[in-house]
Amino acid sequence: MVPPALRRAGTATARPTIPRSAPSSGQPTRKARELRTRGAGSVEIKKRGADINPDDLRKSLKLGGGDEQLTVIATRVDGRHRAIICRRLAKNL
Repeated sequence: MVPPALRRAGTATARPTIPRSAPSSGQPTRKARELRTRGAGSVEIKKRGADINPDDLRKSLKLGGGDEQLTVIATRVDGRHRAIICRRLAKNL
C-alpha cells in the first residue's frame, strides 16, 4: 500500500517504483552500492526530516557510468533515518 502522501494527485493507481529502502545513517558506501546495482548514473536527492547536506551526499556516492536517473529520498520512518531509492513517475500519468 502506498501512503497517500506518496500518491500522485488525481490518480488512484499511480504508484512510485520503490525498489529498496536502506538505512541512511552515514553509510554512503551502502547507498552507493545499491544505486550502482540499479545502474544509476545520476541521482536527485530529496530530504524531509533528515539532517544531511544533499550536495555532500551526492559527492560521497561517486556515481558514474550508469544510464538510470534515480531519486534518493532521505527521511525518517518510524523514528529511524532511511534512504528510499525510487524512480520519478512520468508526468503524463
